[in-house]
Amino acid sequence: MLTAAYALTALLMVALPLIAAGLLTRSLGTGWGLVGAGALTFLLSQVVHIPLNIGVAALFKQGVLTAPAQAVMTWLVPIALGLSAGLCEELARWLALRGPLRRRRTWADGVTLGLGHGGVEAMILGGMLLFTLITMMSLRETDLAAMGVPAAALDTAKAQVDAFWSAPLWMVSLGLVERGLTVPIHVGMNSMVMCSVNGGGARWLLGAIGVHALLDAGALLIIPHGALLAEGWVALFAIAALVLVFKLRPPPASPADEAPPPPLMQPRRLDLAESGRLLESP
Repeated sequence: MLTAAYALTALLMVALPLIAAGLLTRSLGTGWGLVGAGALTFLLSQVVHIPLNIGVAALFKQGVLTAPAQAVMTWLVPIALGLSAGLCEELARWLALRGPLRRRRTWADGVTLGLGHGGVEAMILGGMLLFTLITMMSLRETDLAAMGVPAAALDTAKAQVDAFWSAPLWMVSLGLVERGLTVPIHVGMNSMVMCSVNGGGARWLLGAIGVHALLDAGALLIIPHGALLAEGWVALFAIAALVLVFKLRPPPASPADEAPPPPLMQPRRLDLAESGRLLESP
């Protein structure tokens, strides 16, 4: 039962973004190219984001940077991780909209790009969950010591395998719920960056970076107190993002705004003299 729950969760994390993208592009008339552009923007942001986090951690580990007290690190690390995610991902959106996507700046374009950005993240995490499931299935009945796991790490490895297979069903599906909440947030933040490049100024970009940092940092700080509390935190941002996206949606064009149709050709009476001149003209 648990194996099926893990597999179904992973497959839905991969499939649902594709289904949503198909429905959205058809509804808005934007096309799959923008979905792919949003996905590529996320992937390129991680080219900077992941090495940045690894590099900063290495500086602390090697003593180049002095680590503060543990009490400070408890809240400093989540804030730093949230800020690095906000800076890398929101600046990547901004650069894309200022450069190769500068002609795709409508409300519908922004929604589609945001779906591609958040959707590919969900698909990657779904793929990682599926890979973890396959790995844990192979380790479930395996003697870890015989596989060469060091004695010092043996208890930790066994605890991880046991925790994976003892998780309640609701916890297994929580990853899918989180992705369902996170994708609308990406749409909202992409809309904020779109406002910035469309004349709203730096405040919209800074706002998107700040919201992203607050979301991630808050979730990391809350999750030790309970996964459901952390998901509640994410849900608040998802609701706010949806409200923002619909508030930014331009109103439908009224009939008065549409171009008037060309005037109909009206017949007119011709006298006999005028008719004769028309017949004689070449």
